[in-house]
Amino acid sequence: MKQIILTAACLLAFVTTILSQAIKKDTLFPFELIPRDTAFPTGRLLFNDSNEEFLLPRQIDTAIINAAIRSRQPLVIDYHETDNSIQRIKPLAVPGQQLFKWVYPQADSVGFKYDKKKAFQLNEKVFVDLFAPPPPALRDIIGIDSLPLLFNLFTSRSCEIIQTCNRDNPCITFDYKTDGCYARAHLMRKIMADSFQLDSRKIFVYGALRAVNTGACGGSCVKWGYHVAPIIKAADATGAVTEWVMDPSLSAQALTKEAWMALQQSRCCNTCNAGTVSRSEITDGAQYFPNGTKDPNYVKTLKTLRDYCRRCH
Repeated sequence: MKQIILTAACLLAFVTTILSQAIKKDTLFPFELIPRDTAFPTGRLLFNDSNEEFLLPRQIDTAIINAAIRSRQPLVIDYHETDNSIQRIKPLAVPGQQLFKWVYPQADSVGFKYDKKKAFQLNEKVFVDLFAPPPPALRDIIGIDSLPLLFNLFTSRSCEIIQTCNRDNPCITFDYKTDGCYARAHLMRKIMADSFQLDSRKIFVYGALRAVNTGACGGSCVKWGYHVAPIIKAADATGAVTEWVMDPSLSAQALTKEAWMALQQSRCCNTCNAGTVSRSEITDGAQYFPNGTKDPNYVKTLKTLRDYCRRCH
């Protein structure tokens, strides 16, 4: 009898440990609350600084979320690691100076002194225009024969090949598909500008996205609330111009917009519904997050790639 009691106690302790480990905490900036519908009775919440899909149970107070979106304030969330269902949510009271540095990390590098009144008058465009390095003179069209060379330049920087998580020159986490597409896209933009003098734009796609994961990190299926990649123009020998999406996390070659979005509507894992695309938009290449935030000095970009590199390598 004593042995049975001890076994039961050990089992209870083991289950408690597993359950506690399944809950994660994070601080993220929300940008869109998607209402409940027949496909998603729980509703969904999208964050700028994570392109993962987060489920929103009925008991969560949406007034807190809407207030955070309006004021561009972060939220502290507790969520199940297995399905990203949010369990608890609360606003984070951030002092003005700290919040300003979160949104504009380049402020320190240019010696900007925080002033409460001035900070609330600044918006992203004004700040970037004041402190961003001047953009180089770039072309906006490449020869279509150069697409494979350009694509191979990206894949040569993949963490699957070079596995360097250093501070200033991290590899690109194409094998960690769960999150970080915004950082991958932004560094690819920089590589195109530096190596090919090529200007690029970004294509953002939103929805209940599902994609097959063939990388070494994460499960066999990834679920996103949004996804982003660079998009460029290429001309053939006749001068005809087409647009191509550069996304080594999903394909081994450049793709048309339609083919790229189709890969995010997979019926992956044979266990989840097929992915759906609700909308897409093409933006200026300088845009980093869906809400228009920029990262002209690549401070956020390099930190994100470094952090996600360390999760796998």
